[in-house]
Order: sequence, then structure tokens, then C-alpha cells
Amino acid sequence: MIDFFYQALADLGYPHPIHPIFVHLTIGLVTGAFIFGLLGLVFRRRTFPNSAYHCIVFALIAYIPTAIFGLMDWQHTYAGAWLFPIGMKILLGVILLVLLIIAVSMARNPEGKGLRIFIVYMLCFVAVMGLGYFGGDLVYGNRGAESDSEQPVDGKLLSGLSEQGAQIFASSCAGCHHTDSTEKKVGPGLLSLFERENLPASEKPATPENVRDQIRTPVKDMPAFSEDDLSPEQVDAVIDYLEII
Repeated sequence: MIDFFYQALADLGYPHPIHPIFVHLTIGLVTGAFIFGLLGLVFRRRTFPNSAYHCIVFALIAYIPTAIFGLMDWQHTYAGAWLFPIGMKILLGVILLVLLIIAVSMARNPEGKGLRIFIVYMLCFVAVMGLGYFGGDLVYGNRGAESDSEQPVDGKLLSGLSEQGAQIFASSCAGCHHTDSTEKKVGPGLLSLFERENLPASEKPATPENVRDQIRTPVKDMPAFSEDDLSPEQVDAVIDYLEII
């Protein structure tokens, strides 16, 4: 059912995950509650706590589709694999839900407003910051750190097309595949991929053309990458990188 839903969206021209749309809404509303709560403490005007209350109520409402689509994206994109960032996002998501319920309950009570409710808003804000961090870690990995493309592979430094492929792989593929191991992450490890007789998922001969087919029309649980996701030139760069590792 989940795959059918995503395939229907892809057929309509939307091949991307759905969770990010709603998570930005939830994060924005929690941030608004935090800011209005802070302004209420500083300026002692009633309108600010009221705005904070409205933000936190809508944040709780937005949390529901955010969580549902997050779980769906996890199953569809990562096949339910328990990666560390995903585990942390689930933990922080549960904590955020509890804090949102507490915040709404306290904000409805006139005696619960003031510093105590602001502390809860602040904790909600810290929780969404953590969710954003681990979400970014899941999508981008260590792109902000020293790039793997600067490291030697079999004594050679990557350059040109292979370096571009390493960067694309880090942003689009590294969440599911190791390049320094043949062990499974979400998908199979890709070390020495072209030295094998067959590709690990499709069992087709390990050729650039079959790798290209696997990227475009994959077998098993791997999501497809259309030309809107990766251009033919970008796929060529990834394949060039895989030929080196």
C-alpha cells in the first residue's frame, strides 16, 4: 500500500519524500511559540502569550501528519532500517509529542502561563533543533566535514568526474550504502562493486549499464532516481566513483 501511494505521487510528478513538507511546518510553529513566549516574558503584553498558545496548538495538530509521513518515508526509503539518526529522530519525536501535550495543557490554564510555560516552549524548541540536526545528518551525512572525495582510494586521489561522483554519492546514496565495506547498511555495501561477477541486488552482471538501470529502475526496496533527481551526467559521475572504490 505504501509503495503504491509513493508510485502514484511519482506518476503525478512528485518523486520526493513527503515528511520534509510537514516537518518544516511543525518546526516553524514550535519556533514561533518559543519566540512569542519569550516576547511575552520581556514585554508583558497579553497578545504575545496568546500568539504562542495558538502556535503550539497548531504545532500539535501538524505533528500528527508529520509523524505519519515520517514513518511512511522511513519504510519506503530506508526499508525500516534502524539507522542511528532515525532512532534519535523517533526518540526526540516522542519527547516532542509529550512536551507539546504538556504545553497545550499548561497554556490553556491562565495560572500556567509565564516562566513555566516558556520553559516548556524552550524544551520543545530544543527538541525540534535535535530533530533538525539528525534529519540533516541522515540526508547529508558528513558533507560539512572533510570530504571523502579528498581521501585516497587505492593510493589515488579522486579528481574530476570521480570526485563529483563521490560528492553526489555522499548526498544521495550514502544513507543506504557503505563504500568502504561489502556489509549491508540499508542496501548492500558497494566496495569493489565492479570487481564482482554480479550486482548484489539485481544479480545482473556488474557492468556500468546495469548499475545505471538499477539507479533508474531498481529491484527490491531501493527507491528509483529519475532524471529530476539525478541527471544522466550525475549518474555517470556516480558510476565513475563506484568504478574506483
